[in-house]
Amino acid sequence: MLVYSAQAQETSSARNVENSDQFWLQFQVSKELPKNFTVGLQYRLKVENQFSQFRSGGIYGYVSYKVNKYLSTQVLYKYYTSRFKDEHTFFASLTTGYKYKDFKISLRGAYQRTYEYFSDRYQPGHEPINQWRNRLMLRYDVHKDWNVYISAEPYLLFDARSIMLQKIRASTGVNWNFAKYSTVNLFYTFQPKFDGKRPENEHILGLSFEVDLPKKFKKKKKGKGKDSNTAPSPKQESKPNTDF
Repeated sequence: MLVYSAQAQETSSARNVENSDQFWLQFQVSKELPKNFTVGLQYRLKVENQFSQFRSGGIYGYVSYKVNKYLSTQVLYKYYTSRFKDEHTFFASLTTGYKYKDFKISLRGAYQRTYEYFSDRYQPGHEPINQWRNRLMLRYDVHKDWNVYISAEPYLLFDARSIMLQKIRASTGVNWNFAKYSTVNLFYTFQPKFDGKRPENEHILGLSFEVDLPKKFKKKKKGKGKDSNTAPSPKQESKPNTDF
């Protein structure tokens, strides 16, 4: 009787979990600046229901600063629109990492605040949202132009009265530096969410195209008859699954 009851409860719980399939398509361009600064712009499109329905779209602008080889920081603004609402998100993060041979481990802590609109007073249920995110990532450089990675990132939702686990973003993927300054990233993300009336599991397949422009382009060498930019690309510090 106890075994049957436990099995029935487990089955009922599984049926109450919503599952959604999504596809994310991202385009990003970044530019290195003097003094270890980088600026970037990204557009992200999300579709669902087997690519048949628009879910949301967002444009991101960010500035990064590399303090040293172990530490960097970033600030970002995101405008997001969906079938249901528009949102404005402000994001600030601090990332530390350590590399040993072909392995790199990094930890990113981030705070973000999201607004549906800006006002002195907000309607109930439409107040600004505060989130604390901590992403742990492990990367392995398979080749000078290839790397694979895995990461996990819990999102904590908090206000002055409470704190709760909102969702967990678990990702794995591969980066390919297919041309100088250009990277393509294919990734899969499993994202269980706990803050709604009904638990939800999001299964996300994503494809990202990134162009990283250097501070200066090398000039064409005299007498060579070709641009030095056509040389094989060096090993780059890819930004796997830039999941702002």
